Amino acid sequence: MAKPKARRKAAWEEMMKQSIYEAAVSVIKAHGLEGLRMDRVAQAAEVATGTLYIYFKDKEDLLNYVIENLVEPLLHSLIEIRDSRLTPLDKLEAYFRLSFQVWYGQEDLITIIVTTPTLPSAVKIGGYSDLEVHRSISGIIAEIIEEGVRSGVFRSCPSLRAAYLIHGGVSTLIKAKAGGYDPSRDIELDVADCLALFLPGLLNPGAE
Repeated sequence: MAKPKARRKAAWEEMMKQSIYEAAVSVIKAHGLEGLRMDRVAQAAEVATGTLYIYFKDKEDLLNYVIENLVEPLLHSLIEIRDSRLTPLDKLEAYFRLSFQVWYGQEDLITIIVTTPTLPSAVKIGGYSDLEVHRSISGIIAEIIEEGVRSGVFRSCPSLRAAYLIHGGVSTLIKAKAGGYDPSRDIELDVADCLALFLPGLLNPGAE
């Protein structure tokens, strides 16, 4: 069991990182990714610039943390959906809804991130590249599809390829929203459209 002093230190460090995270988000929203500077974040967090370097080695490390805080909850929630007692159809619908909930919940920040032409090359998401994150999400979707195939709800298909197409389509739609090309702000409409467009290619015609 951790000693009280160690627990207090860990709690303080977590509180400081959360405060710095919120300050970094406010700076990104105000100045964009290119305007993310350690001195600006320190000013927004009301701490000395040197304090930031106790928790983050540089700007890229801080940006990693910001993006990680967007992606990791999505991954964890998607794993919970996969492991739930929902039917494969309901799991797929839950994935669509989760994706758009994340988007609508952090629209300003995600818009800046996905519309920035190039992120710094050092940026990773939880230690993984953007491609690896998409691969992880698609892998979970593929498992849901495979479950549907085994149960007879979905037809036999290359599950991972289908998952890449589904996740790629959702990601592209979110990027279109971020770029102002899709004016819809109705999450139920977004989910319904995804189901209408993707399910016909998955459903087993012989299933009851």
